[in-house]
Amino acid sequence: MSPESVALALRKQRLQLLAAQQRKACLDVLSDVEAVGSHLQRLQARVQTLGDLLRRHAWVGALAGLALLVVRPRGMVRWLQRGWLVYLGTRRARKAFAAALAAVRNLAAG
Repeated sequence: MSPESVALALRKQRLQLLAAQQRKACLDVLSDVEAVGSHLQRLQARVQTLGDLLRRHAWVGALAGLALLVVRPRGMVRWLQRGWLVYLGTRRARKAFAAALAAVRNLAAG
């Protein structure tokens, strides 16, 4: 074998080892993302359960809101503003999380 062929073979081997290391690093990152995704799915399930509970017992929330409105009207307005911001934030976060989860699933499937 010529020295150029040996040099090319060694370079090919180094590149293959580097590619294997990069693949392993990518798979490690994906496993971390999947773990976070599973934790977030469990959290989402718990939040949905809480939402179902609040829907079934909506009169309790309405009664608490009415009591707050009577006792502290300005406090009620502040809580409504905060609640609206939380609602908007969770809506955007839910959309972003769904898109990220779909992208991860596509990467894992492909």
